[in-house]
Amino acid sequence: MRERGTKLAFKLSDSDGYRAPVSTTPCHRFANLIARRSGFTLIELIIVALMVGMLAAVVVPLVSDSEQQADEAALRSTVARVRAAISLYNQQHGEYPARRQSSGGPCPDGLAGKGRRDSPEAFIEQLTEYSTGNGRTCDEPMKSVPNYGPYLQLREFPANPITGSATIEVIARSSATAGDLALTGSQAAGGWLYDPRSGLFIANDTSLDSSDSSFDSY
Repeated sequence: MRERGTKLAFKLSDSDGYRAPVSTTPCHRFANLIARRSGFTLIELIIVALMVGMLAAVVVPLVSDSEQQADEAALRSTVARVRAAISLYNQQHGEYPARRQSSGGPCPDGLAGKGRRDSPEAFIEQLTEYSTGNGRTCDEPMKSVPNYGPYLQLREFPANPITGSATIEVIARSSATAGDLALTGSQAAGGWLYDPRSGLFIANDTSLDSSDSSFDSY
């Protein structure tokens, strides 16, 4: 039974001339009008754009801060790991890495070290390869001599997580800052800085972190 007060109109469908009833009450006419409407008005688009902009203004800084803090935590972890390896090398050899050359070791079954004294190569090889008591290194265990290390199980020396640089600057024994316990970075956005006389290892980066502390103070 048709509801009282409801007027029905008919319009042709898309097939076989079937006439589907269409309500003509004011509410239904408005609903039909909305249903037939396509696209968005300019005002609606402006409102959406404003909402997206407001969300971006809140979310983007949060993501950026989170990434920065993650890099800072990675830097602290890397520095602590290398310092622990330096300390263990010192305990077993009685001196810090790179105080002696790493080249010239008995290495018949592998590749001998090539680093000279006070060089980044000697520092890396003495931490990442097998070494004799006098610091000569080999990438394979050496026969008929005591083997020490490796102290860092790495294929490559890690880069500074903040700057992406793996460059190691070694303080020469003739430098005025050699043995200085208040070692500071020599540049902004560098890699690493190491002193074989004091054993200090720091990030060679004088720029500031998210707490306004310099990275070389980590």
